[in-house]
Amino acid sequence: MSDQQRVRFNFRLDLACGALGATFFAGSFMPVLVRRMGGSELEVALILASGPIGHIIAPLPGYLYNRFAPAKVLASVGVAARLVFVAGLLLATSAVSLSLAWVAFNIVALSAIASSTVLVQRIYPDEQRGQAMARVRMFANLVGMGSVIVGGALLEIADVRAVLGASALISFGAPLFLIFMRYEIDRERRPMPSPIRLGSVALQDTAFRRYLIATTFIGFGNAMGGTAYPIMLVDKFDAPTLLVGIIAAVQSAATIGGYHFWGRRIDTGSTVALLRGNALLMLLLPLTYLLAPSAPYLLIGSIIAGVTNAMADLAFFTSMIELAGSRAGHYMAAQSFVLGVRATLAPFVASALLITVGAPITLVAVIVCIACGAFLIRGIRPAARTEALRVPAEAFAD
Repeated sequence: MSDQQRVRFNFRLDLACGALGATFFAGSFMPVLVRRMGGSELEVALILASGPIGHIIAPLPGYLYNRFAPAKVLASVGVAARLVFVAGLLLATSAVSLSLAWVAFNIVALSAIASSTVLVQRIYPDEQRGQAMARVRMFANLVGMGSVIVGGALLEIADVRAVLGASALISFGAPLFLIFMRYEIDRERRPMPSPIRLGSVALQDTAFRRYLIATTFIGFGNAMGGTAYPIMLVDKFDAPTLLVGIIAAVQSAATIGGYHFWGRRIDTGSTVALLRGNALLMLLLPLTYLLAPSAPYLLIGSIIAGVTNAMADLAFFTSMIELAGSRAGHYMAAQSFVLGVRATLAPFVASALLITVGAPITLVAVIVCIACGAFLIRGIRPAARTEALRVPAEAFAD
């Protein structure tokens, strides 16, 4: 099998994995469902902090997973995460227990984030990685647009646990496609530093240290906003579940356009440089929730969220490859931990602000944090791009 054929083969497997995985729509509704079940601001914050909690823990399993092939790690972890979620649903009887089921799912699912970075670095060449990742995500979002609308309608009329469980089981086979990916195994794989030493090793890199500081401000503001938005959907705008599903679908459509726009620019430029423009665009989202007179106007915010989330998703991986090269998995583990700390604290800070000073002041704080991060990210100069397999653009054409 030639290099081009191998990349195309892996790309098709990645497409299948992303499309089937997009049928799992629980994440789009979980904060609102917990709120409607009587969950407090703190329980909604726990839902939103579940991903960051998974990122905090990720360096430890990442250190263990580093010994194994990344595709097999991701397949095993993907299956295990869904089984944990279904088991949690069977035991869930309240908003708190449903929140804990989602936390458990995210802890397992995110434990292989470093392996995921290594895998995309191995299967895609530098000149096409952004577009390949973007096209996989575009297709997944097309599937996701339909699944969230169907899911929103079903959640209005059927048992919540049954609907969410069915969604998880339908997507069960998605990670299994990764087992069949073909790529060169690094026989001289560098051992990842222990979780205790990981931070000090990564922070010796000046560019990476500056990147972490800037993205901490952006991520902290974004996570605070993520706590406020679902609460405002219920308390201020009284949005029905169907409209929540439509908002999620519109966001998915905007994300598709965002992936196409950013993917091409990542392949021809610098991910780190593009992050500043994306951060400035992020400022429009809290402004929308602050100024919108009624729920339908939030569709504007969903478009902004889709475009900016597309860049954040791609950059989360490609920035590590750009900054770290062959150590991308190590840097990802360090980034994951820092992301987890900031994003775990941010929802609880936001919930405290919502309780004490209200939503408008909370959104002002969101705007200030994101603006600071956009200012700090300027001037970061990553190292030269890593040597990688050269594959022509038509490798992904079909």
